[in-house]
Amino acid sequence: MMTKVDAMSQRSGGIKMLRPFGFADDEQREVHAAFVAAFSDQLPFETNWFKENEDDHHMLRATFYAQRGRPGRHSLLVEAAVPHAFIRTKGSEPRELTKEDIAAGFDRVFLDQEMMHGRNPFRPEDYLALPKFPLSVEQENIKE
Repeated sequence: MMTKVDAMSQRSGGIKMLRPFGFADDEQREVHAAFVAAFSDQLPFETNWFKENEDDHHMLRATFYAQRGRPGRHSLLVEAAVPHAFIRTKGSEPRELTKEDIAAGFDRVFLDQEMMHGRNPFRPEDYLALPKFPLSVEQENIKE
């Protein structure tokens, strides 16, 4: 299967453990923003909400809240949003991935997790009410 399926052969290099991104200072936010931008560039849509707002601190903060800096969680978020884009276009291939698609994907995959406090950072009313949350792995390990 590794030699016949392109997606499998691309994964033949083994597993790489990626350290979570931080969001506590300008340098960490810049690295996180670069990851989101690079990921967004690879999405199979003409446009997407992440790319359209890549310089927006609020988009980056909402995205960080959702994924807590974990690249794999970002992938899960986007993967969960895609079916909602198809629902929105009534089954036609969507040309864009919207904030509403992402919010719907978040609801389906992450909303019920305790660390989300019942808030969806991609919905304006919830974004404004986000609780204080750790902005780095180091802050996650500090007990208040």
